[in-house]
Amino acid sequence: MNNAGLTITLAREAWHSWIAELLAGTDPWLRLQISKAQCMQMLQDTQLSCYIALLNEIPVGAMIIHPKGLAGAAYLKSIAVADAYRGKGIGAALLQYAEAQSATTSKKLFLCVSDFNVRAQTFYIEQGYEKIAILKDHIVTGKDEWLMFKQLR
Repeated sequence: MNNAGLTITLAREAWHSWIAELLAGTDPWLRLQISKAQCMQMLQDTQLSCYIALLNEIPVGAMIIHPKGLAGAAYLKSIAVADAYRGKGIGAALLQYAEAQSATTSKKLFLCVSDFNVRAQTFYIEQGYEKIAILKDHIVTGKDEWLMFKQLR
């Protein structure tokens, strides 16, 4: 995909319900049993920046960044792409946008990825991220999270 027609912008509150449904309706959030209500609550956190990806004005993905989320460095809290648009470069475009936004205030971008989410782990490694620690039973007992990071500048 050449990403023509793709825009990434701060999400207005009007998009929050769509974003919460996207997050809660896909893995890893499904397996971690994170509900739409929990996602909506997260979207109300004023410390977080929520972005939406629009392809020709149609919502196709979203991400949430905490600019000082891990030891004062940027933390990508969540990223998701609608099923019909996966594998088309939307996730990479969101991640590149997150890196560009974060690089203005942080030397690194951190994120967590579930141990069972091998596709996401592969994606992040291909984008230059390194696994640096495992967080045992971090969100749900029996499911671990890999802490990953990328040097931005």
